[in-house]
Amino acid sequence: MISKQEIEQQLKKAILNRDKIRVSVLRLLLSAIHNQEINQQKELTEEELASVVRKEAKNRRESIEIYRQAAREDLFKKEEAELVILSEFIPQELTENKIRRLIKEIISKNGFSGRGDFGATMGQVMIQVGNRADGSLVAKIVKEELN
Repeated sequence: MISKQEIEQQLKKAILNRDKIRVSVLRLLLSAIHNQEINQQKELTEEELASVVRKEAKNRRESIEIYRQAAREDLFKKEEAELVILSEFIPQELTENKIRRLIKEIISKNGFSGRGDFGATMGQVMIQVGNRADGSLVAKIVKEELN
């Protein structure tokens, strides 16, 4: 798992190595963490830190897609480089196969079937996976399995 101190250490190293993009990404990440700490009025747990990092990575993925569609190669490459750096701090996520097995198990155990049980299924799956899986991927698999 990651810690705020580890990110701060990486930032110091990046400053010494004059790695401009890494410095920029880590400063933005620390700023997002700081803002979240202010909102919650407490220091973040490892799980909450991971959530902030995932959110920042998701923002980069969305920007990459937008820049790709707009044929903005310069901005696309910058966002992609930032995503690579952020990926270093994202804890190992569950594989699609593991998520699918878990969803099948929950569906069969609870007798869920059809789209009417989507919300109940998602709720139970997200409790199980927590921050170890992307919610949009989980939702996609749940829809597939319920159909």
